[in-house]
Amino acid sequence: MTMALTKFITWNTDIRANAVKAIEALDPDLVFDITITKHVTSKTAEQRGWFHKLCALLGDELGMHSGDIKEIAKARLFGWRQVEYGGVTLTLADGSSERLNAKRYGQLIEVIYMLAGDSGIVLPEADKYRRSE
Repeated sequence: MTMALTKFITWNTDIRANAVKAIEALDPDLVFDITITKHVTSKTAEQRGWFHKLCALLGDELGMHSGDIKEIAKARLFGWRQVEYGGVTLTLADGSSERLNAKRYGQLIEVIYMLAGDSGIVLPEADKYRRSE
């Protein structure tokens, strides 16, 4: 019998008991790796959408492709790395935004505002475009 363990958001007594029951229910003839880590809030769809909107706005102002703006922002956050591809050396951001948590993705958004400020461009605040309920 195989039982999947789900992510536990909090660690109260009930969840601890359920986790122990789930582990005890696993097939003893099989070997399992079980990892419990601290929960980190993932980036939100709103953050992702706003970041890409800011990249497009800044790219339009600078006459650049939004993908280039995104790459520059990631490089400012993660640093640069050299990659050789087909005999050509490319300089790329040394990290991916895909697995960033909400806090780090917020920092990536702040980098866009800093890049804009360094270029003398004022980008809109997110609150200005937030929908009212």
